[in-house]
Amino acid sequence: MSDEEPRSRMTFGLAVVRALQRGATLSGRASWAEYWWFFLAQVIVWAVLYGCAVFVGTQTTNGQGTALGALLLGVSLVLLVLALALLVPGVTVTVRRLHDTDRSGWWALLLVVPLISIVVFLFCLLPGTLGGNRYGPQSL
Repeated sequence: MSDEEPRSRMTFGLAVVRALQRGATLSGRASWAEYWWFFLAQVIVWAVLYGCAVFVGTQTTNGQGTALGALLLGVSLVLLVLALALLVPGVTVTVRRLHDTDRSGWWALLLVVPLISIVVFLFCLLPGTLGGNRYGPQSL
């Protein structure tokens, strides 16, 4: 693909599927759209699940404490499983996004440092390099 050739648009669904399919792949590149659509999908899922947890947690018991407690435990377990399931794809898509900006994936280690992790966020906001770079050809 030449630098002048228009790139196809990555859709929300394609980005999520692609990020999950390449969930354990650190090599290659992830486009701006792929990274941010996947990020948005995670935010939506988390918001819905946290909303369910808050709703269940704020209900009055009126003798239903055991049932509500079990439901809240169930929602909490779903949140835990989801967090563990999305941890690796989330990190690897971030590494590939850093590759798209022609930066080493080692920058992703800053994600575990409070406040300093904003550097990775800012790098992921930048546009990717046009054409190929040392991490591979330009992605969708």
